Amino acid sequence: MQTPDPAAVRAFLEDRHVELAAGIAEFGAREIGTLAEPADDGAARAQARHILEVLGRADWFAPIGDQDLRACCLIREALAAASPLADAVFAL
Repeated sequence: MQTPDPAAVRAFLEDRHVELAAGIAEFGAREIGTLAEPADDGAARAQARHILEVLGRADWFAPIGDQDLRACCLIREALAAASPLADAVFAL
């Protein structure tokens, strides 16, 4: 899994976004990237519920309520690197 690098868009980010990008990349690798690939649809649905709970407990949905679209994009990029399912959970 390659960790996203916000350097290409740094001119559009505030320092807090760079910190957030590093934090979600580390979180994604530790909490999401270690999950096994779901074997079937039922397992994927169960894993999606688990991911939703883990992201919620860690407060990664806060940028949605704050309407911080740059943060949402950075979070999605890091989650997609860790798990396409996690990206879908965040997006939906």
